[in-house]
Amino acid sequence: MKTGVTNDGRIVAKEGRIWFDTGAFAGSGPGVASVATLVLAGPYKIPNLRLEGFAVYTNKTNCGSFRAPSGPQANFAVESQMDIIADALGLDPLELRLRNIVREGDEGPTGQVLNAVGLEECLRKAAAAIGWSDRRPEKWRGKGLACGWWTTTGGSSGVYVKINPDGTVALNTGAAEIGTAALTGAAQVLAEELTVDLADISVVSADTFSTPFDFGAQGSRTAFAVGNACRAAVADLKPRIFALAAAQLGVEAEACALADKHVVADGKRVSLADLARLSQQTGGGLIAQGTFIAPPTAYDAKRVEGHVYPAFHSPSFHAHAVDLSVDPETGEVTLHKYVVAQDVGFAMNPTYIEGQIEGGVAQGLGQALSEEIVYEGGRVLNANLTDYKMPTTLDMPRVDTILVQHPSLVGPYGAKGVGEPPNIEPPAAVANAVAAATGLRVTVLPITAERIALGLRDAG
Repeated sequence: MKTGVTNDGRIVAKEGRIWFDTGAFAGSGPGVASVATLVLAGPYKIPNLRLEGFAVYTNKTNCGSFRAPSGPQANFAVESQMDIIADALGLDPLELRLRNIVREGDEGPTGQVLNAVGLEECLRKAAAAIGWSDRRPEKWRGKGLACGWWTTTGGSSGVYVKINPDGTVALNTGAAEIGTAALTGAAQVLAEELTVDLADISVVSADTFSTPFDFGAQGSRTAFAVGNACRAAVADLKPRIFALAAAQLGVEAEACALADKHVVADGKRVSLADLARLSQQTGGGLIAQGTFIAPPTAYDAKRVEGHVYPAFHSPSFHAHAVDLSVDPETGEVTLHKYVVAQDVGFAMNPTYIEGQIEGGVAQGLGQALSEEIVYEGGRVLNANLTDYKMPTTLDMPRVDTILVQHPSLVGPYGAKGVGEPPNIEPPAAVANAVAAATGLRVTVLPITAERIALGLRDAG
């Protein structure tokens, strides 16, 4: 990757290539390589770009998605180079980023117009929380920063919604809950739309043979897409609910509104439970379907060639910062504190978002410091959790999460995808902190103690 920068720190051009080992089969390789080019551009205003992504066949295991596929790899290169540029120009790495980041109304690398851009707020808050003004508080201790952007994957979602005669509500979806609480978020949206309690919502997640189709629990999309499908279902239900209520209350349907599990109008009210019971007796029940697929994001087709993912839908923006120290004898890294400031659009459930961020950071730190699949002649040598070294709770630092909210135009109540981004920036943030602490720039992942110790020895 080559980047052209003026003496005052303005990026004017970037050229880069990224190759992905897709294994013996293409799988998701072409899509991953395409997404990588958008990450290589970074969340920066750069007037001249030439970026290429390649998926390469090898005799290794077919690759698949883990979390933010291609994000950590491309971001590691971009954000490491940003610190290298800052050092060469004698600029603070934070200041260099602030001079070049995208802001509201700017164009992305393929010409999409960016809305709800909270990156500057993320950078400033992450830097303040880590104590950026003192980047090297003592010998062999340093702080690193990295920022980025990511997509909310599209794909359709459908739901069935039924209001029961006891006032509870059934939400039937083909989306899978994989531990992220995304379906809790979708249920919250449904509860908000119907003015019922979250405890009143019963979620049925089953095989799509018996439930509406869902594109899948992937791409930071589940709460976003299923939540919007719930809103569509309620929009379909409301005219029928209000028609029933108007007949019962002796009012016009246009005067009706939902409030606290009831339909209210002109000082009168009737419960959703009573209306559901009446509907079952006279019309088959209060049942609706809702579907959602994200509208296409406009971009300039002349700027891309052979690209299967040319724009980021409802993009999120984020900044990470880490404070660490390095043992100069062994190369061991000790993580003291980690900060994530993430623009989530609208925090539907702050607790589950914080959990997603903490889990993503753990996975990102694993990639940064220890995780590596070792091959020899196409055979995996460390196919067990003894030799494939994942971080444990004892390895994790304190993670401070800062939720920044710049509502998107498409997500439910302005929400953006939140699940994948926390995994993207840790490798770059750690590499930049190691460089601040030791003066050693490690350009290969993972940044193991052995690599650091050998690098320091070779540097004298």
